[in-house]
Amino acid sequence: MKEFCIRVPQAQTGGPVIMTALIYAASKGYTPIMKTLLKQGSSVNARASDGSTALMWAARRGHLDIMDVLLAGGADPHATDDKGRTALDHALLTGHREAAEILEKTGAPAAR
Repeated sequence: MKEFCIRVPQAQTGGPVIMTALIYAASKGYTPIMKTLLKQGSSVNARASDGSTALMWAARRGHLDIMDVLLAGGADPHATDDKGRTALDHALLTGHREAAEILEKTGAPAAR
């Protein structure tokens, strides 16, 4: 499947992040859209222009149901973004303790 990409402004970085439709859906909590994209062959471990993954965005936003779907679909909890942060780091940095607990159960490392 050819990945559809979206350019998303990011206030924290001052520049846009280019991400796949799957990553965008995961970041916004759009579970039905994300499930459809996965069924259509979107890569569960695709990277945005900053190296982030759908799992990192779901963890960052505390979308527990999306994290469960991504992990069941083979998302890599050990992946790191361009700053060396894992999904667990993203969960901890944004105060999403439940998301962090889910990731800790997978053996996901934290960069700390």
